[in-house]
Amino acid sequence: MEMQMRCFILMSFMIAGQIWHTRESQTQTLHSIASLSFVSLENSVLVSGGGSVEPRREEGQVFFWNTAKGTREPLFGLSGRVWSTSVSKDRRYIATGSTRVLNSDKKHPLMYGEIKVWSLAKKKVVFCQLEEHSVKSVGLNSTGTSVVSVSDDRTLKIWTISNSKQTQVKPETRDSFFTCAVFCPHNKLVAAGLGRDLGETPPFEKQGAVFIWDLDKTKHVVTLWGHTDYVTAVVFTPSGKELISASYDKTIRIWDLMEKKEIKSLVGHKDRIWTLAISPDGKSLASAGADGIIRVWDLASGRELFLLAGHHAGVGALAFSSDGKTLASAVSELRSAGEILLWDLDTGKKLVGLPAWSK
Repeated sequence: MEMQMRCFILMSFMIAGQIWHTRESQTQTLHSIASLSFVSLENSVLVSGGGSVEPRREEGQVFFWNTAKGTREPLFGLSGRVWSTSVSKDRRYIATGSTRVLNSDKKHPLMYGEIKVWSLAKKKVVFCQLEEHSVKSVGLNSTGTSVVSVSDDRTLKIWTISNSKQTQVKPETRDSFFTCAVFCPHNKLVAAGLGRDLGETPPFEKQGAVFIWDLDKTKHVVTLWGHTDYVTAVVFTPSGKELISASYDKTIRIWDLMEKKEIKSLVGHKDRIWTLAISPDGKSLASAGADGIIRVWDLASGRELFLLAGHHAGVGALAFSSDGKTLASAVSELRSAGEILLWDLDTGKKLVGLPAWSK
């Protein structure tokens, strides 16, 4: 792969240490990359977002990295530790979900959650919403006009960016909670991962499901049960006709949304699955999790195409390039701070490693 590929990679980090600027002599320690996205633009630039975990230093920042030159420049500020990011399909907007600590009391920290949507062209915030709890998942619709969020209070909210109108969605059962959420490609549906603890005392029996919400009718469509542990990631196929879910139960399930049933299961992971990414043409799926192994699947046959081993800790972020030929991956554990790998999907070989920290 040529390093001058025309793309952005958007990353979110949980950071321990100090925020630093390339042109200054300050240092930082990065760990736990929360998400990755490729954004097609003119130059080869890596976009990263993060924040300090020090009490009262929960400010964050987004940086543009030039991967060819190894330099970076700050773009705009974030208000806290970033847990999730999302890029609109038209590549005009970025959403961030974060946490901010307002005091220095380690036993009783005062925290709130924050959702922000940024215009890449204007380089400014176009939507900002504070929440009582950390925002762990955000997803933009294809045009960047709505954002869906999941917070630590286990609620799901859908926001209209132009007027901040909010729709709060609740799961069917009181013992269920939301874990993640995304819009379908045609902006007709929202799919959310569910977790459920059964029983009144540990060890709890666990379940996972996919919750489907109709945006036009503003009502629940169906809950697709089948996973035996929490659902951790959901992605739509480009057609919007199928949905793919991953779970702590180490399985990936493919659902037919018209028939409202499971049509295929992908099995191979030896540990919890944390993240999924689907190729732009909808033919390939990448999955990864706690074992640090990335698996690339052919969705039509369910066959495993590649097993990519190069990380030394759990992988929590994946993204396909716009042409589907390159996969970006990143760890989300402290001991492998800031490690990003790029993979050639024609050969299954590692192209380059990008250490996103300085000493």
